[in-house]
Amino acid sequence: MTWKRSRHGLASNMTFPSPVIQKIALYIQDSSDFFAFLTCFDDESLGESLGELRHFLELSKHLNPTDLWPKIQLRQLTPWLAPSVRRVASFFTAISVFEVYDVSLLRKCLHPHNIVDLVITPSDNADRAWLTAPFSMLPVQHITFQSPDYWTGDLFVEQMLGSMPNLPGSTLCLHPSKLQVDTAQFVLLYVSCRGEGLVLFNRIGDRKHVTQPRRPPSRLHGQQLEILTEWLHRCPVTSFELGRWRVNGRDETSVVALLDAVFASSTLKHVTFSNTPVGRFLPMTSFAAPIRMQSVAFTYISLNGTAYLGNADASFLNF
Repeated sequence: MTWKRSRHGLASNMTFPSPVIQKIALYIQDSSDFFAFLTCFDDESLGESLGELRHFLELSKHLNPTDLWPKIQLRQLTPWLAPSVRRVASFFTAISVFEVYDVSLLRKCLHPHNIVDLVITPSDNADRAWLTAPFSMLPVQHITFQSPDYWTGDLFVEQMLGSMPNLPGSTLCLHPSKLQVDTAQFVLLYVSCRGEGLVLFNRIGDRKHVTQPRRPPSRLHGQQLEILTEWLHRCPVTSFELGRWRVNGRDETSVVALLDAVFASSTLKHVTFSNTPVGRFLPMTSFAAPIRMQSVAFTYISLNGTAYLGNADASFLNF
């Protein structure tokens, strides 16, 4: 889509109603095409045609345009950028926030309909400001966290979530390379959070460090499994994913109870177990019939066949 060729024609020969121009712009999903279209009307005589959309052009002079459309990803915020950020925020529901720790300033940019997707990816030498920023002031709906080390991972669970005891988010996504989670932290993580989705994926190690011995997967023991089961019973969970966790026979009752809770849920739509050996416990699991989930994926779970499913409809399962 090319707009430069017709720019002068639009300006000199036609007058488009502002609402029409703005509505057309909002249907353009490609970032470069979106800004090229806005540029057609960015001059002294036609600038008013853009209305609030002109703030996209203003911000694109200072921020990466691909972070502004078709979704907004906020990676920096200053007092002089804030007014324009607030104007463009009105066009979105969700705002992804990366390494912006001035929560008071960020809050001024939000509208009542906005929600925040908090993405925390601290580097090895990152400023620890995210640990003390009062994010509980914000309408946080999703948290994605990636930890570079054990220390940072533990601090996140103990301090960050500790300051948000009633996290209203619908999804909590932890993708730590190194995360030590004890029972007390599980209580905080799952009983305090009223979320609808959980992704807990325990990375064993980075492939680029093949010369270093890999840390074995962390083990989910009885009390932690019971906490997860209680969380599934208590919250209207819609998605659930566990990856690279160990379980053993001593916790058979707790593992089966967790699986029973998963397949008895009336709200779960998507379930994934990856590199978590629960296959041997599935023959003892009760399956509701018919199963109403949209997808269930079992990958590397030490599963031998599907005979255990009995009369359950297994046509949608991914093994």
